[in-house]
Amino acid sequence: MTETCVASTALSAAWAGWVLLLTLAVFDFGTAVLLRWTLQKVEPAALVREKGVASRAGGEAGGEETSYSRVAGVVGSVVIACFFWAFGNILIWRAFADPSGQSLKALVDGVWPWLTGGAAMFLPYAVNQLRAAFTR
Repeated sequence: MTETCVASTALSAAWAGWVLLLTLAVFDFGTAVLLRWTLQKVEPAALVREKGVASRAGGEAGGEETSYSRVAGVVGSVVIACFFWAFGNILIWRAFADPSGQSLKALVDGVWPWLTGGAAMFLPYAVNQLRAAFTR
């Protein structure tokens, strides 16, 4: 191999690294902006309160109790969302590292059961929303 080819290959690898970093930065920044825009009006205390149950301590109106199932749901949702976000980063990285796509396919095939399990966590919510839409 000539010196020109070696230098050209090294330059191509350096540019590929910068393109990868730029792609990941755009993906992560876009995801963060979307999350911030989506969650800007969310009140964390309201997320974990049981609806329609008066507080046992005071019994005053509007003093709702914290629901363990809602806390677990919020924590589970955050964990799954972080996993999906991280998996997106890994997929982008692997797409640049292996343009043939073989390692990408193996990665997706290996994690597919976990992804479908994470999506299945939201099925009861989806069914309730559909039921509510048709009963109105």
